[in-house]
Amino acid sequence: MRKSVLTGFVCLLMFTLSACGNTDSNTDRPENSPSNSTGSATENSTAESTAESAQSIEVNGIIFEDLNENQIFDADEIGLSGIDIIYSGSIVTSSDDGTFLIEAAAPIAIQIDIGTLPAGYHLTTQNDTQTVSDADGFEPIGYAPASGSEALSIDTLLNANHDAIQSYAFDLYMNTNGMEAGSLHYAANATNFVAEDDNMITYYLGDSGKIGVYTKASNQLMVTPATETMEMVTPFTAVEQLEPDAIDAMHYKGTETFDGKTVHIFKSEIPGFTTELYIWDTYGLVVQMSTEANGNSAVMAFRNLIINDVDDSVFAFPAGAEIIDLTNLGG
Repeated sequence: MRKSVLTGFVCLLMFTLSACGNTDSNTDRPENSPSNSTGSATENSTAESTAESAQSIEVNGIIFEDLNENQIFDADEIGLSGIDIIYSGSIVTSSDDGTFLIEAAAPIAIQIDIGTLPAGYHLTTQNDTQTVSDADGFEPIGYAPASGSEALSIDTLLNANHDAIQSYAFDLYMNTNGMEAGSLHYAANATNFVAEDDNMITYYLGDSGKIGVYTKASNQLMVTPATETMEMVTPFTAVEQLEPDAIDAMHYKGTETFDGKTVHIFKSEIPGFTTELYIWDTYGLVVQMSTEANGNSAVMAFRNLIINDVDDSVFAFPAGAEIIDLTNLGG
């Protein structure tokens, strides 16, 4: 069962800045005259060659299997072969022992093509994107494999036991850059839902075809026809906020207890964007999703999540409210 309502998650926008220089085309300058052209060209060629030589560096790097996940390339650990390293518009692939060589003008921006990692491997060293300015500036990049029962499929987990869910309720918490954005209580069954914050309660009653908006301060309830489906981000639909490449890049990190539930943690790290999902193992529902991009962070958590224990009385309009009924307006 999927019932959704739009609350608005955080969109993290990434901007690319570019700058253009001007070229001076004044042909009257002495250095552009025929008598100076040969000497000037030779001097410029020599200067450019010297500059290129001074800026070019060799980087000897390694991608390694961090089996103990201590973020250090230990003597008994081995390299990972066949990993593509992207730099300066080019690609080099790690050799059988995990090493690679890059020769390019400094600084060199390096990042790992995570699509070439073995299935289930996850980053341990948090440095798969680096900018290297000198030959000794590269830091080894480590990945660890999932093992045994930890090698779970996120697609399989997200679709587990949904058919057994007849009703559910949760408290939605949102945090942007460390600032709380308030909370919302939400309950739903097969045809109805109700969403409540500090100021109002919104009812969507699919079985009666009505929408009600109750304002607590005025004790007024405005009722209108349910002419279209209202949507909201829920534990069923949270992953729909992510781009497909973020889902494809998910790797398994392990299991822990979150809000009294056993959850499986998956993490996606693509250039400029990191996502982490906490998925309840019993029902395959997202109970927390966090994102980071360009120094900004956002967390959405579905806490106090209960399944199949929602009383139908929560979908009834408040007793004693002043009702403004607009269901027959224009009918």
